[in-house]
Amino acid sequence: MDNFEENNNLFDFHGTINRRNFMVNILLVETLKQAFVVTPLLIILFLNTDLLKKLYTEAVMPEWWYVIEALTALLCTFLYMPSIIKRVRDVFGEERQDKVFSYSLCTFIILLVGVVASVSSNIVFLIVKCLGIGIILSLMMMQGTVSGAKPKNEVARFNWGAFIATWFWGLFNRSYKTLWALPLFFTTGFFPFALICGMKGNEWAYEKKEDKNIDLFHFEQRKQSVIWLVAIPIVACIMSIVAAYSFTALISSYSKTHPQFLSKTEDFYIEVQAQNAQTKFDKIELTKNEYKFYIAPKIWTKTSTNEKSALFDMASSYAMSKNPDIKKNDKKAVLKVWNKTKIYSSFNDEKLMEFNVPEKTITNLIDNLKQNLQNQQLLLKEIQNGYKINSYPSVP
Repeated sequence: MDNFEENNNLFDFHGTINRRNFMVNILLVETLKQAFVVTPLLIILFLNTDLLKKLYTEAVMPEWWYVIEALTALLCTFLYMPSIIKRVRDVFGEERQDKVFSYSLCTFIILLVGVVASVSSNIVFLIVKCLGIGIILSLMMMQGTVSGAKPKNEVARFNWGAFIATWFWGLFNRSYKTLWALPLFFTTGFFPFALICGMKGNEWAYEKKEDKNIDLFHFEQRKQSVIWLVAIPIVACIMSIVAAYSFTALISSYSKTHPQFLSKTEDFYIEVQAQNAQTKFDKIELTKNEYKFYIAPKIWTKTSTNEKSALFDMASSYAMSKNPDIKKNDKKAVLKVWNKTKIYSSFNDEKLMEFNVPEKTITNLIDNLKQNLQNQQLLLKEIQNGYKINSYPSVP
């Protein structure tokens, strides 16, 4: 009968596991994957502009990227299996244990074949991977024969306070496991861990209570949930500002030690915008005195002002990409490109948008930018006023 005792250990094959704790174990594996694999890969992708460019232009990644994805999927498969076997044992119960081995083996093979989908775009492997995910989800939904026969755990309810406030809630309720949310906050593993806190929060907090009155306990937790629902958005706003400042400082520090980073990032942005321009405009004509971009007036009238500005940026980026002699950090040279860039109607050559600011005005503001911070606002204002938009052109 020991084989049917509740066992929530992630690495143990003995015993059974109910739906709630099965979900927790799956989320725990996901948290580890997001924190130690997905987040570092995203950081590498962001800091490596050549890699980002390759992804955007060719829609492929280096071989080592796919190897890491495959190894991660393989490791997750092995980490899932103890919980899957215990969950299958719980679902089938004592009378159908002959089915446990065969069902678990089939699930393992399906998950194993699904790993190949990490390095292959073959539709068959993708279908098998989806099938494996479907099996895990079905095990989450199925009522356990063994756990279903046991008395209902009145404590085990989803705790919204623990989900919303994580470690704040944990400190208040002496549930210090939630402090793992602090290092996870800057990773993609934070959300699955927050779900774990929500699912296990009541159990963690109840262990610390001296008064074991369940009704009183739930009443207190509901009150806390309301309080945290109001307080956390304020705290989150403050933490977001701190995170943004820290991120900016990190990028600034990295740029100083890697001078080519900003240059490559700017080149990548211009190339992406230039490629977008080729798909957005009907025709492009670059002459010595003017860079002409044509678009259907019907599309133009349905486009918002912000989208029109974005289209102009694409057009000017395309023009710069075709003039490699232009230095991207030379604001005066960039201004000349802006002044030459025009957007026309592909219906009747009607001018739809241009940028027209005297070069001398912008040049003086740029030259005096360091001497007077007020010039920064004047510069932005002059640039904003420089856009001339015809929002109501003739439509066929």
